[in-house]
Amino acid sequence: MTSQVLLRIGTRESGLARAQSALVAAAIESLQPTVITKLVAMSSLGDRRRDSSNAAVRDKKEWIVDLERALLAGEIDIAIHSGKDVPSDVEPGTALVPVLSRADSRDVFVGRHVDATGGRLRFSELEPGATVGTASLRRKAQILRLRPDVHVVEWRGNVPTRIAKLDSADGVDGIVLAAAGIQRLQLPDIDYDFFSHDLMLPAVHQGTLVAQVREDNV
Repeated sequence: MTSQVLLRIGTRESGLARAQSALVAAAIESLQPTVITKLVAMSSLGDRRRDSSNAAVRDKKEWIVDLERALLAGEIDIAIHSGKDVPSDVEPGTALVPVLSRADSRDVFVGRHVDATGGRLRFSELEPGATVGTASLRRKAQILRLRPDVHVVEWRGNVPTRIAKLDSADGVDGIVLAAAGIQRLQLPDIDYDFFSHDLMLPAVHQGTLVAQVREDNV
């Protein structure tokens, strides 16, 4: 009888991070039936500092450093990251391996509800002086290039939280998010507009997933 191998997969605690890591776990188990995966969730420095005033310009390292330490300490076997969150200065002794196919790399606009049936405002329907929320300086710059007549405000939290805040807030007409996050979370009944790459360039590696492993365990 073939013995089974436990593979501990490190992930951030957010719902999106867990969903992405679960996709990787399912793919591994389907390809290697002798492998049993276990998700090991932990908070990241970036999550713990999410509400800080300089959050938009923080080092990407904050999103992965806790997972890197757990990896090097042997507490997990691999760590799964969103490709756009991985800096160039990963910890020595580790290597990055792309996993799964790239998801939709585009950004989307999620507008506020405009009727009782769940219909949402479109980006093209924004009136002058409208307010759009985002946590990204990249998105802010491109929103203002497209619509210099709107206001852009800081809008933070994980994906479900940002949408919930939009639906409960007054004075915000819509928010901009990554399509991949909404799709991987399989959020029901969320209507949104895609931005083509001609209108809004996504972050580098947006929609990709990366596994970080120890070099002695590749």
